[in-house]
Amino acid sequence: MLNTGLITEVEIIDLNHMGQGVAKIDNFVVFVSGAITGDTVEIEITETKKNYAIGQIINVVKPSEFRTEPPCKYYEQCGGCQLMHMDYNEQLRYKKNRVINELNRADIHFEESIVQDTMGMEVPYRYRNKTAFSVTERNNKIQIGPYEQGTYNTVDINSCMIQSKEADNAVEAFKNLVIKYDIKPYNKKTKRGIVRNIAIRNNRKDEFMLIIVTTTENFPSKNNLVRDITSLVPNIRTVVLNINDKDTNLILGRKNITLYGEGTITDTIDDLNFTISPETFFQINPAQTEKLYQPKKPRKCTELK
Repeated sequence: MLNTGLITEVEIIDLNHMGQGVAKIDNFVVFVSGAITGDTVEIEITETKKNYAIGQIINVVKPSEFRTEPPCKYYEQCGGCQLMHMDYNEQLRYKKNRVINELNRADIHFEESIVQDTMGMEVPYRYRNKTAFSVTERNNKIQIGPYEQGTYNTVDINSCMIQSKEADNAVEAFKNLVIKYDIKPYNKKTKRGIVRNIAIRNNRKDEFMLIIVTTTENFPSKNNLVRDITSLVPNIRTVVLNINDKDTNLILGRKNITLYGEGTITDTIDDLNFTISPETFFQINPAQTEKLYQPKKPRKCTELK
């Protein structure tokens, strides 16, 4: 077992299923967030367990040939993305290998050659049709964004590389209106406040559903908020108030109240139409969804032996 506080240099030999770099010190496994295969990094051991340790990068001594500069300025803080510092083609190879590793772990006998290459995107950004952010207040400043990696602290952002720019505009407009109408965010410690989260869903036509998660159905300036947000962001076709008054980290509660529009939006896959509500599961990447469900030519049985 390694001692907490140990500072040493290691070579990253693999990635685990969570995208953490894997190193070994005297045959003892160490997981390092933010490291990728081929990196040589200086780390500090921050946590030790019976069978593994956690290391934190102090310095990248020699970067991997697959390391790249993340295009998102919030990447180092945000817990929403894990592999943006890795070359995209290498990300695709990692995902294929993860499938192979999981099948092997499940003791399923198969030829690795039947696992096809991961089909990637031409531009792997601005693709999500659903995002959810927490709403908090810190030092008298409204913060809206994803959680910091490994915590429930909000990373205040003004743009997210994996949602559309129109969704960015909707988040920014909502933040400004929360400030304008002095609508208090929910405080988990004091159990006071109103707004907990917001979620945005959009379809291929760039029509938006705005979901406002609050602790109560009635609060001051609710009608003004809806009026202004739909005026500032015309693509918002419906606004749904979701009530979550429980002491929980779950985003949505069980009760929805439609404040504007139909309470749903409609999206398509090929020639099929789908009605989407706040709780509906729907593939989050429309471009890849088409590839996923696109009819494939059947493979001969001899290919699967």
